[in-house]
Amino acid sequence: MKGMSNNRAFLILRYTLIVATAYLLVVEGSFSAPPVSVVLLVSAALLSNVIIAQLPTRIIQSSLFALGTVVCDTLWITALLLQSGRFNAEFFYLYFFVLLLAAIGENLHLIVIGTVVVCVAYVYLLMASGGSWSLWNSPSLIRLPFLFTAASFYGYLVDRTRSERRRADKREEERNRAQEALRDRTLQLQEEAQISGALVQVGREMISSLDTPVMLERLCEVTTEVLECDCSHTFLWRAEEEAYVAISGYGDSQEQWETMRVLKYPRSALARFLTRLETQDVIQIRAASPEPRPAILEYGAHTSLYIPLRRGSEIIGIHTAGYRDPGRRFTRQQQRIAGGIGQTASMALANARLVEELERANRVKSNFVASMSHELRTPLNLIIGYNDLMREGTFGPLTAEQCETIGRVQKSSRELLEMIEATLDLSRLEAQQVKAEPGEISVRDLVAELDADTRVLRDKPDVEFLWRIDASLPSLRTDPLKLKMILKNLIVNAVKFTDRGSITVSACARAEGIEFTVADTGIGIPAEAHEVVFEPFRQAGGVPHHRGGAGLGLYIVRRLLDLLGGTISLESDVGRGSAFHVWIASASEADGARPVTALCPSAA
Repeated sequence: MKGMSNNRAFLILRYTLIVATAYLLVVEGSFSAPPVSVVLLVSAALLSNVIIAQLPTRIIQSSLFALGTVVCDTLWITALLLQSGRFNAEFFYLYFFVLLLAAIGENLHLIVIGTVVVCVAYVYLLMASGGSWSLWNSPSLIRLPFLFTAASFYGYLVDRTRSERRRADKREEERNRAQEALRDRTLQLQEEAQISGALVQVGREMISSLDTPVMLERLCEVTTEVLECDCSHTFLWRAEEEAYVAISGYGDSQEQWETMRVLKYPRSALARFLTRLETQDVIQIRAASPEPRPAILEYGAHTSLYIPLRRGSEIIGIHTAGYRDPGRRFTRQQQRIAGGIGQTASMALANARLVEELERANRVKSNFVASMSHELRTPLNLIIGYNDLMREGTFGPLTAEQCETIGRVQKSSRELLEMIEATLDLSRLEAQQVKAEPGEISVRDLVAELDADTRVLRDKPDVEFLWRIDASLPSLRTDPLKLKMILKNLIVNAVKFTDRGSITVSACARAEGIEFTVADTGIGIPAEAHEVVFEPFRQAGGVPHHRGGAGLGLYIVRRLLDLLGGTISLESDVGRGSAFHVWIASASEADGARPVTALCPSAA
């Protein structure tokens, strides 16, 4: 809309200029018929205005178009005025002075006011010069409007051109500002990306180990890498020594490091410096700086960064980075990275401390469990031993009621002994004291041993015990005692939860290994408890309490299979029984064993 309004003003002013020029020539010629050349030029000017009205707005409003219009209109108007021969030099001086005024005027309003002043001055000079000239008898009444119209038209074009130039300059300034802002934002994003990348590298190194000495060694090394400095050290507070002690360092000679590690820095020697670190994440101090320098913390560095390592509000350590070159110093970006390193290292130290405390508590628990289990097993074995002697009649004949009571004592004692042994096995596994001892084992011999060891457990008359072993199975190379323990635990578990039906132990080849299956027709396990039963001290919901057990058997099975590189899976439905599938990899051909090719039948 604004462009259309500007175009309309241009066309109207130009029509007015053309008409004023033609009328001026007619009046100056005493209303006689003008020459054909005048008619043609005026007609061409009017036609050009019609053609201009059809041009796009961007062309009409361009500076080049305005300049061309000024030149062309000035030429044809000047040519007509000269051809008429009715205008003296003073008029042309005035005409061109008006054009000059339009060209140099600040804006259209000032140009119009200046034109009016010039025209009034022109009339005054004519009247003051005397002679027969009179305002009312002279054609000045049309000359002055012509000059005013010319000044308005040319002033409008100049003012529009200047406005367009100012708008273009403003757009260029805004574009430059936008480009500068974009460049600053790009640099800021690049800096943020570099900082984030550096902190990601630091974080990756910090979580690669939970061993505090190893972690701190990597911290010093990665600090010198990401900050591109010469050396880095970590000092931790040792409460037993009441001092900060150098724990790790990077970038030092052996002599420098040995000197630093024997020094101890009490809080009193660093009191003022620690006060600053309580409120600042990073402090940069140069050797030439007049401010106090804790030189005891940095050996041979001319410029150092000091980064607090915190635990809550307490400063538990100081991490440093340094340049040995006197001319170098750390940039703002490096200081931001250093602040992030301090926060990451503080969290990593807190995690490592927590893990160490948990491991220490776990060791205490395991030692306590092992000690108590040993203390309980000794008197329990005595009870079982005396109970066996009484059943055998060593101390005289027993009545039927006494035999029944001793039988219950024996059963409860053995259940308690199994729980104690399971607890001992668990403590050894948790303490990682159990190692695999692989050896050649025949599957058929292993099954025969299991059959003999579990025969005493098979005391339920309504439960049938079945063995289904593929005769073509090769030998295995694994730990025979642990595999036997795994299968025995599964069989004991099946006997415990099966009152009638059958318990089937099978072995067959599957996926370059051997799969052992212990299936029963017992009470079954709900689907939501399939993972729970493999956790320590957990049993499936709905298991009657009289079934006994501490909930460790299946957990020990899984831990032993992890040790042997095997797997276990469970299929079970409530009321229909359970099937535990244990897979153990067979020996490789390099071990001299025949590869397994037979497959297990589908578990229907």
